[in-house]
Amino acid sequence: MNEPLGNMAGNSLEVIQTIEILKNRLKNDFFELSINLSAYTLMQTKTAKTFEEAKKIAEETISSGKALEKFIKMIELQNGDTRVISDYSVFGKATNIYRIKSQKNGYLKYIDTRNIGIASCMLGAGRLKAEDKIDFVSGIILNKKTGDKVYKNDILFELHYNKADIENIVKILNTAYTITEEKPEKVRKILDIME
Repeated sequence: MNEPLGNMAGNSLEVIQTIEILKNRLKNDFFELSINLSAYTLMQTKTAKTFEEAKKIAEETISSGKALEKFIKMIELQNGDTRVISDYSVFGKATNIYRIKSQKNGYLKYIDTRNIGIASCMLGAGRLKAEDKIDFVSGIILNKKTGDKVYKNDILFELHYNKADIENIVKILNTAYTITEEKPEKVRKILDIME
C-alpha cells in the first residue's frame, strides 16, 4: 500500500473508526472505498443498474442508520457487547498516548507505510512473531493523510500503548513520511476494476 487505509491502525481503534462511519460521522478514504465496494456488489446482484445509483443506495444505507442497525444485530447474534456502539470505553484504553508533531509547514507524503505497520506491531497492536501477544487497545491514529496541508506542531500521529519502546517506534515512524513544499497527488484507492 502507498498509504494507510483510513485513519486508525489497531484493533479497537479500527472498530471505533468503523462505528463512526456507520454513525455517519466520519467520511475518509476508508468510507469511500467501502461505498465503492458496496456499489459494485449492488450492481453484481442487480440491485442497482448504474454505479451512481448503487453508490447512492450504499450512502443512504449509512445515512439512514440501517447499516448501523445491521451491525448492532451482528454483534447481538455473536453474543457481543452492544454497549460499544455508544460507549467506546467498553473496549478499554491504553495507559499512554504519545503524539508525533510536524517539524515544519508543508504537505504530508507517506513514503514507507510498511514502517507504520511495524510501529503498530511494536506498540502491541499486531504480531512481529507468531508468539507475540496482541494488545487490543494499542495502535496509531493518523491525523493527516497524503496531500494534507500541515503546519509546524500539527499532530501527525497519536500512539496509543501500554508497554512499548517508544523511542525506537518514534524513530521508525519519522522515516515513514516526508513533509514537502509541493502538494503531492492524493493516493488512488481503486486502480482498476476487473470484470
